[in-house]
Amino acid sequence: TEAVHLNITVLAEEFGFTDTASYTQIRLEGKEIETIDAGTFKNLPVLRDLRLESNQIRLLAPFTFNNLSRLEVLRLSGNQIYKIAPFTFDNSASLQSLALDANQLSAVDPAAFNALPALRELNLSRNAIQSVSQYSFKTLIALKTLDLSYNSIAVVEATTLKGLAKLEWLDLSHNRIYSVASGAVADFSLKCFS
Repeated sequence: TEAVHLNITVLAEEFGFTDTASYTQIRLEGKEIETIDAGTFKNLPVLRDLRLESNQIRLLAPFTFNNLSRLEVLRLSGNQIYKIAPFTFDNSASLQSLALDANQLSAVDPAAFNALPALRELNLSRNAIQSVSQYSFKTLIALKTLDLSYNSIAVVEATTLKGLAKLEWLDLSHNRIYSVASGAVADFSLKCFS
């Protein structure tokens, strides 16, 4: 397995990856990356593990991770991400683990995670999330672990977690929750709930 370690500020298509058909892992932690253009990773057909932790990424634009059909692990922890646009993860249907903890997200867009049917683990802890739309997680049918700890969530609606039939581990600790609607966590076989 080859790993690529680059020190660049802007990952752009014209400076993107070429001759990389065999890369299965790319690690770009702590490289001061600020932006990622759509199509940057298009020439990585067998990439399974992409780590972009501890950078300065602020926005995940539409189609940023488009066509990474074999990507299983994506780590974006410790950035400054404040928004995930719809279609950001389009055609990333193999993604199983997504870490977005320690960013600046204040809300979860209802269409942010629409194209991730294989996602099993989602970490959104240590953000500034105040609200979660009732439709934010509806397509995450394989999700087993959801970490929303250390946010500013006040209300958990009855439909916020609907559709997460396989959910086993839910962490809502260290929020400002004052209301959990009746039935909000009734449909699960949770092994851990905090």
